Amino acid sequence: LSPDGVWTALGTNNGLSIRSTDGAERVIARDLPGWPRELSWAPDGSGVFFLMRVETVLNMHYASLDEEVTKVTAGDAWLREFTSASGQFAAIRSTPHQPEALITFSISDPAQVKELFDPNGALLDGVELGELEEFYFSLRNGEQVRGRLTRPVNFEMGKKYPVIMEVYPTGNMMPPVFSLTDQLWAAQGYAVLRTDFHTSLGSRPDPVLPPTAGSARTTYFDYMDAALDAAVAKGWIEEQNLFLYGSSAGGTLTADVIGQSDRFAAVCIRGGVTDRLSFAGTRDKGERLGRHTNRVWEDPMDYVENSALTYAANVTTPTLLYYGEDDLRVPISQGEEFFRALMLQGKEAVMVRAPGLNHSTATPSQQLAQQLYMLAWFEKHRR
Repeated sequence: LSPDGVWTALGTNNGLSIRSTDGAERVIARDLPGWPRELSWAPDGSGVFFLMRVETVLNMHYASLDEEVTKVTAGDAWLREFTSASGQFAAIRSTPHQPEALITFSISDPAQVKELFDPNGALLDGVELGELEEFYFSLRNGEQVRGRLTRPVNFEMGKKYPVIMEVYPTGNMMPPVFSLTDQLWAAQGYAVLRTDFHTSLGSRPDPVLPPTAGSARTTYFDYMDAALDAAVAKGWIEEQNLFLYGSSAGGTLTADVIGQSDRFAAVCIRGGVTDRLSFAGTRDKGERLGRHTNRVWEDPMDYVENSALTYAANVTTPTLLYYGEDDLRVPISQGEEFFRALMLQGKEAVMVRAPGLNHSTATPSQQLAQQLYMLAWFEKHRR
């Protein structure tokens, strides 16, 4: 609400508008490159401050009532939960080499940032971290996609390293924030590969499964293969030691991939959907999943043909399934079905039933247990 109590600021898809108490509405920012969030009026009511993600970074911007948009903060960082008073902002900031810390800066000079509280500073003091390397790669249609590698700790050019690719088919996989999992893997001598799943032109992959040979459609598998090819081409990745990990929708994608490809030395599926038909009736959030426009009884084959379980006979990759016993979003039965299908065929698979683990949150001990299981699995299958 504006300081005079008349206007309310509203963030929309790629725009920002204000609405008065009498119902009048006007747009003050158009064609933004992202969705404005955490809106806050300037103290004098002259405009609205907001956070907006542009590519991988989340910085503060300002839209005046004259429809002029300016960038307030800059840098490779991720801001959230900001507040302001008397011309001063406070916000939580994270960078690739620093977990979240409380900072402050003035409206008049936002480049001068003062750190108020860093709860993890002492823990990381003197700890070597993996360096980040961003790059672009081309799809077969020529469009460019952004990728990122976290190098192993104590990286040496001329040596080669195994790589763990983590995937999630939607959203931003490369925010410039501190990643504990990436740094734990880097400390164990692994590189970590992430990629966006949209091009510089805004195109997104076709979720078709299985990929059709010779099809002009660009799938998630095309993105992943192109990213891996670009990483290997750098000369310091062990091509025989490519590992894959995905959680939730990323776990679903991982299960899909191994029914279509044998490129990975081993994979870990964390809470992924493997049987869309049974999942429709057991999840806690509606009966449809993603691209399905029909209900199960209207078009059951659409669910069957797009399920990893249907292609279990193709799997040759050693598979670790990690599922929470308290997961209501993706019930543990999704892991059990796929595990049983692999075991009945004599394929190499292990399933971990994690007591007390749900879909979205994990205690520190649960997180650590998962990391240790994954590292042990990948170490076992290094070639």
